[in-house]
Amino acid sequence: MTTSFLEHILATTKNAGARDLLIEIHGKDQRPTSAILFLALVAKARGFLKSAGVKPGDRVALLAPNRTKWVACDLAILAEGAICVPLYSRQDPRELAVMVRDCAPALTIASDAALADALKAEWQEHTRVALWDEVFAASPVDAG
Repeated sequence: MTTSFLEHILATTKNAGARDLLIEIHGKDQRPTSAILFLALVAKARGFLKSAGVKPGDRVALLAPNRTKWVACDLAILAEGAICVPLYSRQDPRELAVMVRDCAPALTIASDAALADALKAEWQEHTRVALWDEVFAASPVDAG
């Protein structure tokens, strides 16, 4: 039986257990996330996507800096059969609005209100924009 790359990634991650899987660098600080905690983030994001009505084939724009939560959202989007549209968080909001209009996402996930507000100001007809705080609400995990 052939497994998909996503099934392979998730199985390998599960097998890593309590070992550190990802390490974010914040200045001189390192913030590790164990495989167990990372899988909890993916599960939380998957639950949010389902509750938001994201369906297989939908596009979900992901507007955030490189962080553990970005990776968790990306894998959750793929695991739900949706298409991740990664957006560069340092891009000019006017350029982002053009890209988002073009991809017509069912949902946009932004890491914070400042990014979401900048995009909304340029994308008047926006669909739903959710923040990481909403996606990972009530999560016992804080991975940055």
